[in-house]
Amino acid sequence: MIHKQKLNISKNRRIKEKTFNSGRQLILRTATLWFSLLSYLSIPCRRETSAMDLHKFDEEKDSPTFPSQEEDESLQSSLSSSSRTFIRFSRAFQRHVVYNCTHHNQQAQNQGKFLETDLSVYHDCQCDQTLESFLFLDEAMSKYPNATLIKLVDVGVEHDEDDYDTVLAGMGTLPSHQMLSECDVQCATEEARLKVLSYLASITLSGQRMPLPPPGSSYLKQMRETVIKRLESEIPHRRLYSHTRESIHRNYDRLVDILTRARVRRVARKVMGNEKSLGDDDDINSKIIEGVDSLLMELTKAGLCFTEGGARAVIAEFPQVCLYVVREVEDRIRFMTLPIHEQIRKEHMERRGMAKRDVDYYSMMRKGYGAGLTLQQATQAIRAVPQFLSMYHEDSKKPSMLYFYKELGVSPQLLEQARLELGSRLSGCDSSDTYSFAYLNSIGVDWVNIRLLMDAVPLITFCDKEPGWEVLEKSSPVRSELDVGMLNFLRKRLQIYNSDLHAMIKVHSRISSYKVCNNILPTLNAIQDRLMVSSRDLQRIVLRMPSITGMSIESTDAKTSALDARIDFFINEANLSHNDLKEALLKQPSLLQYSIDTTLRPKLQFLVEELHIDKSSIPRIIRTSPAILGLSLTQNIMPKIAIIQEECNLSSNDIGIIVVTVPSILSLSLKKKIKPCFEFLRSKLQLTNPSDLGSIILSSPRILMHGVDTSLSPKLQMIQQALLYEGLSDTRSISEMISIVKKNPSILATSNTILRARIDKYIYEGKSLKESFKPKSVGRKKIYTQQNIDKPMREASSRVGVKKGHFTTNSNRNSFDETKQSGTSMPDLQHSSSLRDIKKLPFSLYDFQNEPVSIVAFASGSIFPADDINTVRGTRRAGGIAIQFPQLTEAGEVFHSRFQDATRLSFGMIMPRTDISNLPQYGLVQAGFPFLRPSRARCELYACHGALKVTLQLLKQTAEEKNMRDVDVNIDIYTHSTYAWNLLKDSEILLDWGSASTVEDVHFDIPGPLSLANTDLLFPLTKTMHRMANNAVINRSRNKRLCIGRTVNIRFQYIGDLLYDEEIGKVTKELQYAAKKAAIWQYERL
Repeated sequence: MIHKQKLNISKNRRIKEKTFNSGRQLILRTATLWFSLLSYLSIPCRRETSAMDLHKFDEEKDSPTFPSQEEDESLQSSLSSSSRTFIRFSRAFQRHVVYNCTHHNQQAQNQGKFLETDLSVYHDCQCDQTLESFLFLDEAMSKYPNATLIKLVDVGVEHDEDDYDTVLAGMGTLPSHQMLSECDVQCATEEARLKVLSYLASITLSGQRMPLPPPGSSYLKQMRETVIKRLESEIPHRRLYSHTRESIHRNYDRLVDILTRARVRRVARKVMGNEKSLGDDDDINSKIIEGVDSLLMELTKAGLCFTEGGARAVIAEFPQVCLYVVREVEDRIRFMTLPIHEQIRKEHMERRGMAKRDVDYYSMMRKGYGAGLTLQQATQAIRAVPQFLSMYHEDSKKPSMLYFYKELGVSPQLLEQARLELGSRLSGCDSSDTYSFAYLNSIGVDWVNIRLLMDAVPLITFCDKEPGWEVLEKSSPVRSELDVGMLNFLRKRLQIYNSDLHAMIKVHSRISSYKVCNNILPTLNAIQDRLMVSSRDLQRIVLRMPSITGMSIESTDAKTSALDARIDFFINEANLSHNDLKEALLKQPSLLQYSIDTTLRPKLQFLVEELHIDKSSIPRIIRTSPAILGLSLTQNIMPKIAIIQEECNLSSNDIGIIVVTVPSILSLSLKKKIKPCFEFLRSKLQLTNPSDLGSIILSSPRILMHGVDTSLSPKLQMIQQALLYEGLSDTRSISEMISIVKKNPSILATSNTILRARIDKYIYEGKSLKESFKPKSVGRKKIYTQQNIDKPMREASSRVGVKKGHFTTNSNRNSFDETKQSGTSMPDLQHSSSLRDIKKLPFSLYDFQNEPVSIVAFASGSIFPADDINTVRGTRRAGGIAIQFPQLTEAGEVFHSRFQDATRLSFGMIMPRTDISNLPQYGLVQAGFPFLRPSRARCELYACHGALKVTLQLLKQTAEEKNMRDVDVNIDIYTHSTYAWNLLKDSEILLDWGSASTVEDVHFDIPGPLSLANTDLLFPLTKTMHRMANNAVINRSRNKRLCIGRTVNIRFQYIGDLLYDEEIGKVTKELQYAAKKAAIWQYERL
């Protein structure tokens, strides 16, 4: 019995070993077969990061990150010294890829700077390593000057003007034929081209799902001719010259293989699972199947789930794909199906409206990250819209909207959601693109993945030929139908999105009538060549000033071109170097369009002859502050200088010294900046002689750059409070403070934080402020920060019995009387308090007592995207506001429901509170800006009105419940906008404006143009204020008058009125952040 059991165990062991050996042999046979097939089809076998590797990596590390710069550098240095660096153009990503390769190294060494197309163009052998990719070729060549350029298989022309459709993206001034193959005259015959078209027509007809007429029939011939004509109109001739029937057939077979790879893997797994020779042991079977599955997954990681018939049908629907480089198609599919990087997902969720330009999407794909579509989603998307595989701009045109509506079932509701989620990314895109992205979402693709796909693959969208109502409503000329070729050229030359094109046409509609060959192409090349700017700098200049594309660049014997004339002026007359001119143009692109005789030369002569500025200092002035060249000489610069001379008793030479030291002083506002600063210094420093004021300004002209309320006044308060802390009397402290500032005016030119740190340091060390602030001949490094002194301050304060923060909190208390002088009023600080005091105020609005009620609100506004040199002019913007009631924030959930009711009645677009981790949970409302022309100033003004409206609703709630006739109400609304505060600081004037019936009846007595007052926002604010102050509030639901208080006092105050401390600074930053988040939310939903 025992012997029989041993025999059975031995027999089972032999069966398992035999089964395992059979499985191993089967795996080897399968691998051999796959490698043979891959070698035949030239499919890469290079080991890269697959989806399986990514999952294993994610298990080891929850938050995967890209390799650091040090890791990349060490990886590059570890490459073989025999490796060569190459640059090729990736059509799939429209980027210039830099990679190291030892494949065909000897052949490459025998070539010149350019290498003809061969297998190394795909760099998929085991020794290849992608370094990085660039939008512009000049950036790649600048970083890798010894790299060899790889030519593509496409045919190019010697001059881009001859056929600008062949221009590659991001080439700059380098002709595209440098990276394209030369046309063989024998292959470029009409007969060869027709043969290629005929073969493409055969592919199209063979993939039709309906039965075809019998071969040789006239109907079949007619169908073929129709297809040939359609293909001839869709495909440029030069794309056919580099192909033959054999190459198209080879590409066709490879494409069918790629489109069916994932399905082949599943079928192979099924066959391996049903193989009888594997034996009966389930454990061994599962291991064998798992091993084969891993092998097949690795070999077929870039592929889709089409059946062979489905793949042929897709190619027949989109035959242009047979003319593409198969490797590019595989890269596109690989990126679509690789998992999305978590960091990229978060970024696209936070800023959905803005496309991200500078992400290296190609390297991201090579590292195993992509758009995150599943194989089924990608297969279904390409089956419905094969144009997702397009490698040329002209091939990206999607089917008609009727196709999406009837065949794919895209509903209007889904279209609206697509417009909401994709925002400005759809600006300038064809309407069919909206339908195609809506369809992607209908099959389960998340909007984050779609946004990433749009940013990474520029060719996935098509240009809209219609200018849009925003352009047509302008009086400037514009074509009713835009030239798609011109739009595509601008996209490639400047590496921009359709939304950027749309913004450029909004700003300069004449660009729609410019010709690429005659205007745009030679002008952009001339600007880049003659100004010696990079392609990226050219992109920034053109996006900020699109009108330069229409400049004249051809000089003749009789006349110099506009471009050459301005360059000659800046180089020869203004003594700027090319680097100086480039730096100035990046700040002020309009320099290229200023008139030399009426604008540029008179200002230059004024600076040199009137202000006696040496010509060697002119380049620094223009480079530092080029905006002054756009100011009016007679109406701005000269009156401004005359006022400075008169107020400060300075000579022209002194003004010249000031301008050379701080050139941007000439661009300051005389009424809003310079005059208030003079009045403040005269009042606080008791300067009766203009020469004393002039001495201070001449000694430290940067004082004029600082705001009175935000910088100068707090500094004097800190110095005086420090002197009081030393034991001086009020009178003595003021005189000592004046003496310190007069002897060392540069104190006022430093930042508040640095000055506070220096004062705290001197107090901690026991030094006298008067001695410590004496001017030094040698400058000192700014090594003291708040973090450095917090610990010693705590120790010192504990020894003397003073709480931490006591000195800092009181250092901003103003002991001076603020008076109105020369029509300029300073903030009334007699009611100043700290944020801590405001929070201590009880919110007694709902108490059934007749005590006075104080309501305090902070208001802030913002826009998105910000208007700066890096933002495209004409870009659509949105505004947002944030209002916080600190008393309700401290009260918590007690009055939360009442506050929500008040905000709902005040605003129609309230931002939902999805993320409150960094913001207070109660007493804060974020809303969108509902009016046209959003700007920072308009949003700040509307935020003040919004705070007033919420306060009104809170008072109406209370008036419904208790008698307010004996209650005094004091309302203080704080803003950090000097623009809003200057408009709203005088309550009496506001009430007078609000008493008018219509805006036409109001005489707005404000400094500057009336348009800057934004009366469409200012007048409704004054009407609300007038109703509240005069108890003209009506409950419309009950049609009765409400009394919201015996007296209602409303004041708009500047946030500088509050005593500055770390807490108020934190609240201000949080409120600005909340307003920006509201602007982003508004931007995304419009």
